[in-house]
Amino acid sequence: MEALIYFLLGALLSLMLACIIVYVYLSKYDFRFQYFDFRKLFSGRFKPKQVAVYYDEWHNEYAKYYGNVIQAWRPASEDELNLYTLNQAGLTDGMRILDAGCGYAGPATYFAQHLHATIDAVTISLIQNTTAKDRIGSLNLKGSLNLICDDYNNWVAAAAADTYDRVLFLESFGYAENAESLAPKLYRAIKPGGELFIKDFFKLELPENSFDRNTHALAIKNMDKVYLYNTLNLYHTIYIFRKHKFELIQIKKPEYMFDEYKVVNGFQDNNQIDLYEGRPKFFIVEPLELRFKKPLQ
Repeated sequence: MEALIYFLLGALLSLMLACIIVYVYLSKYDFRFQYFDFRKLFSGRFKPKQVAVYYDEWHNEYAKYYGNVIQAWRPASEDELNLYTLNQAGLTDGMRILDAGCGYAGPATYFAQHLHATIDAVTISLIQNTTAKDRIGSLNLKGSLNLICDDYNNWVAAAAADTYDRVLFLESFGYAENAESLAPKLYRAIKPGGELFIKDFFKLELPENSFDRNTHALAIKNMDKVYLYNTLNLYHTIYIFRKHKFELIQIKKPEYMFDEYKVVNGFQDNNQIDLYEGRPKFFIVEPLELRFKKPLQ
């Protein structure tokens, strides 16, 4: 009898602990059920050191297929993509710009070639940083380009208040170690009237068909695992930045012709990457551009 009582007390305490954990998790999202995923309750996110190792190890494959710009949703021309980004992000002379998760600093280099601006380009990969430094040595730059090997989470946290006119995440925001805690640090680092520009992939809504729903979940899981990414939820991303005082000023799909076969298919086929594991393929994510503004104080 005594053993049964201890067993029941243990089970009750375990249940209470589980309820507390779930409550804390839900409270992070203000109990908005569309913003969270129970499957990530205990799994967490990939750590920055893992991301650094991944890009160092996959350096040759990314350089071969992606060139100087590690972005999957792109037109055929790198210059076309970089010019488009320059215009869409509203980059102009005299700005201080942060390219967070810059890869080989292809876009940042393009901006420095065309603008009298100061650009900080941050990548956590030592090989990417070294490759970018080797490339820009012979280039004529109008602006100042600072190539930094660091975790952008730490770089933003250490930045002085009101430093940047623009902060860019070009298919890199999914590497935020904790987007919720990064948002107020970005707000602090951006100047009043400055902007945050995110171009990334966001999960599409789940299909109604159960087989397609399972395929969608499988492909998202594999995409996160293969690329060490945290594929973004559009509604939660908007929510956390508005919660931390940013104003959403634009959301739209990139306005150029997507050249899928130039980069994505070649990279995946050559490396035997099948996110769908033989199932019929369909779009599970959507590329979008989000612009947020820090209000004038």
